[in-house]
Amino acid sequence: MPAAFEFTTTIKNLLFENVNISTVTGLIIACILITLLSGIYELIHFFRQYLIYKTKSSCQIPLNESSQLCCKDEPIRTTVKIQIHCAQSLLHMVQVLIGYIIMLCVMTFNAFFLLCVLLAIGIVYFMLGTLIPKYMDFPDEVCIPNNPKLADGNQSYSSINKEEETLRTE
Repeated sequence: MPAAFEFTTTIKNLLFENVNISTVTGLIIACILITLLSGIYELIHFFRQYLIYKTKSSCQIPLNESSQLCCKDEPIRTTVKIQIHCAQSLLHMVQVLIGYIIMLCVMTFNAFFLLCVLLAIGIVYFMLGTLIPKYMDFPDEVCIPNNPKLADGNQSYSSINKEEETLRTE
């Protein structure tokens, strides 16, 4: 087993015994498959975060700028929460499986595989990062009706968000 990454076209026992790559065409096909798996991994990661947001966002709908309560209470039904939790669990299992497959591919110490994984995850993360709306990053405390920042009624929903942004950048 090599102790450093190598740019080689020959790989023995890739994921399974007797799955060998000895040609450039085989390496290209393996790189494409690893790139797709890495992209799917990042897509699942994004979708799981979206599901978490959807379950927590039932209380993050602003009513108006000057309201003391920043949201209306529309709790998610228990059956929907269970369905979302089952979907989360299934996606987590698939994500872990894909993660281990990617890890085993990188552990062949083939530099082409490493580059494919890094490029795919970086590109998909960049593309999905433009789709993530800003409201998915709100702090949980904004939506608490007894929020001391809203107690005087002078601060609005957007001014609290601006305060939080200022604190993050400092």
